Amino acid sequence: MMLFSSVYFSVLHCGYYNVYLEQTLEHFIVDQGCSIHDFYHAMEKVNETDPDGSFALFGQILVSVTDFHVFMTMMRESARSHQNHK
Repeated sequence: MMLFSSVYFSVLHCGYYNVYLEQTLEHFIVDQGCSIHDFYHAMEKVNETDPDGSFALFGQILVSVTDFHVFMTMMRESARSHQNHK
């Protein structure tokens, strides 16, 4: 059962990351008139010049939500919240 859960959540994470996060974020960035390449380099520069600033924090948050363990934590918290509202 644990192996099934692990594989299931890995597939779910890939879908979440590829469909929801990556495509949604890419469309938003492009709609703002910026290329993905330029956005990445701007975030990289901000992280180097002001690593404690709000834009660097935003970049760190974007990176963290792609992490499988962060995704699993979000899923567990969502499940708990759903159980509490029943």
